[in-house]
This record gives sequence, C-alpha cells and structure tokens, in this order.
Amino acid sequence: MKNIILSIMLILSICGVSAQSFDNFMEQRGGEVIARMAHPMNTYESCSYQTRGNSILIKIEYKKCTTELKFYAIGDIFYNLEVLSDTDFYPPFRAVQNIKSILYTMMENEFPETIVAIEDKIGTKIREMDGKQLACMAFTLAWLNYKY
Repeated sequence: MKNIILSIMLILSICGVSAQSFDNFMEQRGGEVIARMAHPMNTYESCSYQTRGNSILIKIEYKKCTTELKFYAIGDIFYNLEVLSDTDFYPPFRAVQNIKSILYTMMENEFPETIVAIEDKIGTKIREMDGKQLACMAFTLAWLNYKY
C-alpha cells in the first residue's frame, strides 16, 4: 500500500512539474514568442492561456490590439494554429511570412545545401511555409529549448 501511495505521489509530482514548467515558459518566453510572430511591430503587453485537451487557447494583448489563437499539439509539438480573432489592421503572421520570403530568396542561390538540409529535417519546403506554420515551428522550438 505504501508503494502505491508513493507511486501515485511521484506521478502527480511529475505532472505538476510539467504543467508548472509550461506555465513558466508562457510567462517568461512563450507569450512573447507568439506575440512577435503574430505582429512583430506591435508593443506586446501580456498573454493568457488555457489548455483544452490537445489544444491551447492563447490571448495576446498588445498596446493597441488583441489577438486570440488556438494552437494544436501532439506531445511537445505544436502542429497547427487557428486565428480566432484579431483586432489589428494587418493580418497576423503575414509580416513573418513576408520576411521569410525575402530571406529565402536571398539564401536560395548562396546556400542551397543549407536549405535542403533544413527542409529534410522539418519535412516540408521552406518556400511553401506560411506564417502560421512558421509560428508553430518557432513556438515548438522555443518550448523545446526551454524545456530541455
């Protein structure tokens, strides 16, 4: 009986550490990572979130607008994102997509082997990635970097 109780306490403490770790990530880094991806030129103020099954609802407050997102995850990998609402005049993640297009154009002739290596690792063509996919990748990498 004592072993069962200790096992349950261990499992609960591990789960708590994991949840606390994600709370810390969102407070210290995650909110700002997503805010910068959605609207890089806006002044980030705060972020709140709720987990629901395999998704995370995120509300980002900027100085002059608000963005609400829904990320979908499998384990530690964020693989999709929906924009639920956005009060800025410029579409979220469009600026990041445009920056990616410019950088890709500059790199494709100078560093084609680097591009191929990255594409092999992520399993998709960088040229075809939109701003939401880039945000999922950045959010996943930021989370994994924080966690490990």
